[in-house]
Amino acid sequence: MDEVEALDCPDEAYRGDRPVAPAGIVRPASAGAGVQAKLCGKEEENMRSKFSLTLEDVHKIVAACRREADRVARAATIAVVDGSGVLMYLERPDDQPANSVDMATGKARTAAFRERPSSSLEARVKERPGFLTYPNAIAVTGGVPLFYEGQCVGGVGVSGVADGDEVVANAGAEALT
Repeated sequence: MDEVEALDCPDEAYRGDRPVAPAGIVRPASAGAGVQAKLCGKEEENMRSKFSLTLEDVHKIVAACRREADRVARAATIAVVDGSGVLMYLERPDDQPANSVDMATGKARTAAFRERPSSSLEARVKERPGFLTYPNAIAVTGGVPLFYEGQCVGGVGVSGVADGDEVVANAGAEALT
C-alpha cells in the first residue's frame, strides 16, 4: 500500500508509524494535486466529476429508438457511444447493409465529440468544406448527443431510416432525460 497523508482526524489509525485514514478512506501521498478525496468530512474539490452512461441507460435509449423506428415501419441500425466515443452498444437488423454499422457508429461519435447533432456538421461542411477533415466524424444526419444534467455523456447514431435517422436518434436521446 502507498504511504498516506497524515490526517487531522481524531479517530485516525496508524499502521506502524504511518497514519491510515479511518474506515478505509485512504489518500495515497503520491497522488499529488488534482485528486478529489473526502477526508474527515472535508471535501477537497480539485477535480471535477463527470457523469457517465450505464448499460441500463443504454438499454433505455435503444428501446426508445426501436419504438420510433417501428412507428415509421423501418429497421434501424443503432449505435451508442460513451462520452469518449467508445462503442457501448451496436444493433444491426438482418436487412441492413454492413456499411450501416460504420455509419451509425460514426454518427454517434460525431455527436458525442462535437456535443451537437451530426446534422450540424453536415450543414457546416456545406459552408466550409474543410470541416470534412474533422477527425473521427461523419458529416451526415442521424447522430444526436446524449446529455445528462447539462453534461454530454455520449451519442446515439442511427442508420437505415433514410430521412428519419435523426428523428429515431432523438427519441433515444429523450429517453435519457
